Amino acid sequence: MKAGAAAMETQRLLDESVQEIVRLGKDSVEPGPFNKLRTGISRASCGKDGTPDDLLGSLQSKDDVLQYLLRLYEKKRMYKKQIAAALCTLAEVESWAEIMRRDASLAAAVPELQEVLEKPPPTTEPPAWSEAAWVLVPEPTAPAESMAAPL
Repeated sequence: MKAGAAAMETQRLLDESVQEIVRLGKDSVEPGPFNKLRTGISRASCGKDGTPDDLLGSLQSKDDVLQYLLRLYEKKRMYKKQIAAALCTLAEVESWAEIMRRDASLAAAVPELQEVLEKPPPTTEPPAWSEAAWVLVPEPTAPAESMAAPL
């Protein structure tokens, strides 16, 4: 499968899983859509089909997805680690992280998220140039043997 086709397949899988989550409603903890979503997140995070920002950032209904994942995290113990890993991967994408930072209950409920969300957002500006970075170090004038400490 070519890279473009693989990216389209990953995007289709992600979009379908989000649609299924939205269709479930506000109280459902059906794990089926999570399995699809987790597979899509995993494919997107490895970066070979496209960047995680491109594949995950464009997903719609982020609030619905996050609330579903939180419900599932609280009600389905056997999925906790997988859900936490998926949330941490989503938090690496700035559009998801913004929404997660606004919802304090999410980070409070999923301790693994706190560290990821505390990272400052990436800057798009290049670092400022500093003259201090260009310091000349003089070469030693004495031979190395004379610089050795006496015994």
